[in-house]
Amino acid sequence: MGQISDRRKHQPRGKKAILCLKCEKNVETAMSKTVGLPLGIAAKLILTNKINLTGVHLPITKEIYEPILAELAKKKSN
Repeated sequence: MGQISDRRKHQPRGKKAILCLKCEKNVETAMSKTVGLPLGIAAKLILTNKINLTGVHLPITKEIYEPILAELAKKKSN
């Protein structure tokens, strides 16, 4: 009879990201910058047919995140 290894003993593999953001004004929060702004850009891109996906998708799809990052870069340079 063969041995069965217990995979739960091994540490999970994955990536970890940490984001630290300080806001310049009392009105702008870290949540509005990291969630609200990209979500608003995504809504605009969907309404202007620059994102043509239908259904529910994770924002890790290139068709979603690349145009959003491009818009964020434009806003940062202004």
